Formats: sequence, C-alpha cells, structure tokens
Amino acid sequence: WRFDYCWPELKIAVEVHGGEHSNGRHTRGGGFTGDREKMNEAAIYGWTVLEVTTAHVRSGQMRQWLDRILSTKWWQHD
Repeated sequence: WRFDYCWPELKIAVEVHGGEHSNGRHTRGGGFTGDREKMNEAAIYGWTVLEVTTAHVRSGQMRQWLDRILSTKWWQHD
C-alpha cells in the first residue's frame, strides 16, 4: 500500500478520498474494503492517518488538521 502523502519518520499520513460523489474507487465495494484493510494495518503499526476528501484539501481544512497533528508533542519521542 501507499499513502497519498506521508512522513514515515513521524508515522503520519494523509489519504485523499476522491470521487465520493461519482462512484469512485474509495466508495465502491472492493475499493472501500481494501481501504479499510489498509487503514487498519496502519493503525496496528502506530500510524496516524488523516482521511480527507478533495473538498477538505480545497478548503484548507486538511492543512489545519495536519498543522494540529504536527503541533502536538504526542508523536515526538524523547
């Protein structure tokens, strides 16, 4: 699997789910099921994954969430 954007050293990733209104891969049976497997495996290995839509990217909401994650200390190791 690949993330749309990721920072491996921080175990932070972004998945952009497009086609949510046009029967895209992320909303159809096999694609949706595969995405759940991917997200669950990421969680098992300690990744934080933002799941966003293209509307979140365009509005700046994705950046706000990402900034909040990066501004916290929980992901930093002493």
